[in-house]
Amino acid sequence: MPFTFAHPLYAAPVQRLAPQYLSVTGLVLGSMAPDFEYFIMLEPYQLMGHTWKGLLLEAIPLCAL
Repeated sequence: MPFTFAHPLYAAPVQRLAPQYLSVTGLVLGSMAPDFEYFIMLEPYQLMGHTWKGLLLEAIPLCAL
């Protein structure tokens, strides 16, 4: 299982680079979105979330909800 909950640790430092344009909530969800597939499908070997296709078909729509 990936270390999904370690990804948000970088959200606050990245947000400080451009606080007027970046949201901590958006950065946290965006950093965890590629790994949502592991939790939703309960399949640790499906790796579409870490591809461009997964970004467009899974990560962005899930974060937009």
